[in-house]
Amino acid sequence: MTYKGSQVNKQTLDPTLQQEIEGIKSKVNSSWQKDVYNDANITNLGPLSASRVFNFNDWDDDNSKLDSLYINIPVGNAFSGLIKLTLSGDWNVGNSMGGAEVVYNFSKVGNVVGTNTMTINYISPLFATCFYIRKLVEDVSRVYIPITKAPNTRNGVSIKVEIFSTYNIFDVVNRITVARDPAISQPHPWTPQIPSAVQHGTGNNYILGGAMTLGGNLSISKDIPLIEMGVPNSNSGSSAQFLLNASTTQDFGLEFRKNNVTYMVAHGQKQVAFLGHDDVWFTIQDLKQSASDVKTNVAAAITDKGVSTSPTATGAQMATNIRAIQTGKKTDRGVINIPALNPGQTTSVNMVVYFKPSTIVLNLDGRYMVNGQMQGTDWAGRHSVYDIRVIPYDSTNWLVTFFIRGGTMATSQQYNYALFIE
Repeated sequence: MTYKGSQVNKQTLDPTLQQEIEGIKSKVNSSWQKDVYNDANITNLGPLSASRVFNFNDWDDDNSKLDSLYINIPVGNAFSGLIKLTLSGDWNVGNSMGGAEVVYNFSKVGNVVGTNTMTINYISPLFATCFYIRKLVEDVSRVYIPITKAPNTRNGVSIKVEIFSTYNIFDVVNRITVARDPAISQPHPWTPQIPSAVQHGTGNNYILGGAMTLGGNLSISKDIPLIEMGVPNSNSGSSAQFLLNASTTQDFGLEFRKNNVTYMVAHGQKQVAFLGHDDVWFTIQDLKQSASDVKTNVAAAITDKGVSTSPTATGAQMATNIRAIQTGKKTDRGVINIPALNPGQTTSVNMVVYFKPSTIVLNLDGRYMVNGQMQGTDWAGRHSVYDIRVIPYDSTNWLVTFFIRGGTMATSQQYNYALFIE
């Protein structure tokens, strides 16, 4: 009976079991699974974060026209959070390969918008040429983001919309739509967009909004490359530049400027020129040669003053040698021996001194002073000096020769004092 009963129960339950199995199978097949393709274009992590992916290629049939799409996001009357777009282009008519990542920071309550900013984290140059990503537009209970394609292009674009908010946004993401509207197109031609950390200046100039750290070399390749530094809104107009003032045909060197005035030029490793206070250019080599000339001349002057000095001596050594120079006039004195002379007879007497004297005083009358007391014999009228000659004796000393003639009376040998003054 149990067996038969089981058979009956099995037959009774089979349709129900089969129905349950089919229901579970449908749920399993539509759920996210590992290592298989999951056919879902919207995902969420809780009620506050969700994303959805679109692919758009429904452009005007005339590729030459400017055209636009817009992403419609029904945020309602209250919203606060981040809306992130990740876009990818392809290569069909025109090349939009690469893509972009853009983040919108938006908040509103009713008709009051708290914040609405747009930050381009990344955009490839080719994508920026074919597409222009617009700012977020607030419109009653929705916001929309226009994206314009350039004329003479036709490329599909994949769009991932990701929202992170303080509100429950799964339903908002689920109701996002993407549609075409050429009326909202960005005027063309446009300046290709770049990351928000870098801003467009005038012409082809770019402005970096923050600090830049390079992991490699900075290379500038152009005629007369210039690096300029300035203080924004400075009343003094302070600026500094350095530039390679060279091209394919000329080379004026590496110039350093302050307030647009060149103050230093490097023509080469051993040719660096500076602008002096007298507006005359001079080089390091000029300074070095001038210093060498000064040392040579100063050393010679010190040596002339009796203290031997090398032109390669240090400044401290030269200062020491200058202090060693005797000050005032050099003087020397001595006693000469005049032999006995008859009237009119001549003789010469030599004496060596350590400097070249310019003044020589000889006591011929035999009278002289020692310690304030007059001494000696008066020989006046008995002999005279008719010439004195001074010639070099050796490298440091001088020879003084007195030429003496006998006077009216014969004299015997006598000693006389001589004074020499430099």
